[in-house]
Formats: sequence, structure tokens, C-alpha cells
Amino acid sequence: MKGGKIIIPNDYKFHCFGDKIFSETIIDRGIDTRCTFFDENWNPIKVKITYDFAQKPIEKPKVLPLMLEISRKFSKDLGYLRCDFYLQNNEILHIGELTFTPGGGTLPISPREYDKKLGDLWKIKA
Repeated sequence: MKGGKIIIPNDYKFHCFGDKIFSETIIDRGIDTRCTFFDENWNPIKVKITYDFAQKPIEKPKVLPLMLEISRKFSKDLGYLRCDFYLQNNEILHIGELTFTPGGGTLPISPREYDKKLGDLWKIKA
């Protein structure tokens, strides 16, 4: 809580497709919620699933390598998994969620061609 307002920590969501991972970082939740997607090297990707693109830069977390490592361990034998983390003072506060179906698989992706790019990353094991 800060100044009588509840402060929600940034939400780091790691979309894992085998060895390919990209992250979705949600900031200012409950105030002016925004989101930026990043590749593993923290390069922004212009894609939108739910929230508008963040107008301000989002600092690369110092624990990014640890979050990537944990995400890889959880998802190593799966075709797809999203691993969510909350950070406080640049340390992992909580693992928020592990899901196979974010938004029940119904969230629209913009630009539309990015939906296909993500689908192409999903390797289904027979």
C-alpha cells in the first residue's frame, strides 16, 4: 500500500513453447494498465493481446535469467506453458500462475499474423 492505494507489482508472464520463450510484462495494473511483450533478450515486440502497449520503457529485471530458468524447468516437457511471476524490489515475490490456456484460449492477438507465428512455435509431441 502506498499513499492509501494498493500497489500491484508488475506481472511478468513467460510464454514457453519448448525452448522458445517470450515474455509479457503488465505494468500499472489498476491505474492505467499497459503491457509490453519482449523476446528473451528484452527486445520489445509490437504485439497486443489484452492491454495497450506501454508508453514508458520497462526496465529489464535483474532476475530475468532466473525467471527464464524457472520457466524452462516447469515447461521443458510440455508443448506450451505460461509461467507468471510477481517481483518486488527486483526479487521474485511469488509465482503467480502456471497455465496451459491463458484467457481460456479466447484472447485476440494483434497484429493478427502474430497468432500464426505463435502457433508455429507450438510443437505438439505425438
